[in-house]
Amino acid sequence: MNIPRSTKSVSVIIPTRGNMATISEAVASVPKCEILEVLVISKTATEIGSLARKGVAKVMVAPDLNISETRKLGVLKSAGDIVAFTVDDCTVKEDWLSSAITHFEDERVAVVVSLFSGHNGI
Repeated sequence: MNIPRSTKSVSVIIPTRGNMATISEAVASVPKCEILEVLVISKTATEIGSLARKGVAKVMVAPDLNISETRKLGVLKSAGDIVAFTVDDCTVKEDWLSSAITHFEDERVAVVVSLFSGHNGI
């Protein structure tokens, strides 16, 4: 798929409860070419720090926040023109960001939502 490249920078926020079984795969699935940063906000400091040490994500620990508060913290700490959200047990498709962010070249666009299905197909 040949999708035009956006001039906007993107911060991807991934809340987690420290689920190392899936978070590494979730972070690895985020396309690196069009993003500024990946922020992983975890309830625990368990092994999540390895993502920061590997340089694949910025990691923050926020044990007392619920999912909404975690996302809000991510927005406040993000540096991108656009903020994208995914979760720790989701792997995104290669064109997930590129197909969405091109819509933001139109200044009338404030929100873009993509469809997804879970591991169970729903």
